[in-house]
Amino acid sequence: GQDYNSEDDPAYEINDNKFTPRLGFTYMNNPNISMYIMHDESFLAQRGAVFGAGRLPALTGSNNEAGIKALLFKKQLSITASVYDMRKNNVGTSDFDHPGFYLKTGQIRSTGLDVDIAGRINSNIYLNLNYAYVNPRITKDADKTLIGLQNAGTCKNLANAWIKYQFNDGVLKGFGIAAGFQYTDKRSAIYPGWNSAEGNKYMPAYTLFDAALSYTNGRIGINLNAYNLANKRYATGGWWYPDFDEYLFYQGTPANFRLQTTIRL
Repeated sequence: GQDYNSEDDPAYEINDNKFTPRLGFTYMNNPNISMYIMHDESFLAQRGAVFGAGRLPALTGSNNEAGIKALLFKKQLSITASVYDMRKNNVGTSDFDHPGFYLKTGQIRSTGLDVDIAGRINSNIYLNLNYAYVNPRITKDADKTLIGLQNAGTCKNLANAWIKYQFNDGVLKGFGIAAGFQYTDKRSAIYPGWNSAEGNKYMPAYTLFDAALSYTNGRIGINLNAYNLANKRYATGGWWYPDFDEYLFYQGTPANFRLQTTIRL
């Protein structure tokens, strides 16, 4: 098939255009609470071709979003929450059966919410909490068997938390201790049109635990961070390989540590 990747190809260059509006409105109820709504559209040229089906068309999309932000504890802690409905059309992904070509998905729709809490609640305790939910699925395609499948490489739930306690007086003044976790839900391991004949397949969910110790004294700072404390074996990504009836995946980083020293001149 013609891949349109050679500069000698008479159809190598093409011109296209689209009007992409972006509209937003923000309302501030009081100095500590604000709300917003937004609509925007996107247009992105894509290089390459679908095997036997011509040039890969431009990626188009839209996003409708609404959110709220609140400042608490004398504006030391912020809470942000948002919901959205994002749609992408003509999404191109690599065609494993035809190297150099792409598969085109009609439309991928992602609806979800994000919640972020960051800051401190007093002079000792610092928080960083995040949660995201998204439902990314195929909603339109010429191949009706793909509709409803979860988008490749995505997971529906992500969460992480990091809490730090800082000693500001006494014999432990300057010391800090922190701990947290990262949760990743099961991740889609199918590429629609290539290995999706059996429906959705997933890489397993996992949770990682981290911790840290720190000390600051004037211009000197020492930080010891420990990651993946339980030495969890996990996959950061991968796919279902139907030819071998097994998963191929990228293994995550095992337990590791980092010691960092800073000196302010």
